[in-house]
Amino acid sequence: LNKQIDSLDMMEKMLCLQRCMEKALTQYQQDYPKALCPLLVTFSELKSLISIEDIANMLSQTVRETKKQLAQCRRELKHYQDLGTYQKRYGSETLCWLIIKLRQLGFTTKEISQKIGKSESAIRQDVSRCRKKGLPDAEQHCKKACL
Repeated sequence: LNKQIDSLDMMEKMLCLQRCMEKALTQYQQDYPKALCPLLVTFSELKSLISIEDIANMLSQTVRETKKQLAQCRRELKHYQDLGTYQKRYGSETLCWLIIKLRQLGFTTKEISQKIGKSESAIRQDVSRCRKKGLPDAEQHCKKACL
């Protein structure tokens, strides 16, 4: 019985953390509407690590909505040489969530810089700016609130 209670308690904590991060991402999308496209397109290219269903769950959307949004984002990003030029157009915040998620998936700064089309030092500066925006703290905040 204790094991079942512990298991249910852990599941409740994980759901709390997921809801909290979804809320943080939703707020971020509202604050920076152009930030979702780099995340969607990059994650869709990482099919071996994350499925479209996972992306839809992360965004609290249906798979159909996510696929439609992904198609729109691909059309939009087609006009930019790489994500670095997209960031120059729409602001430094557009890549924060993507960089944070890639780091959480275990990508190195070098791998992220290659994916985005920027130097490693530029990625480090972006991470610093993202931290100042409080994005990595969103996950820490959620962990403290839920665990």
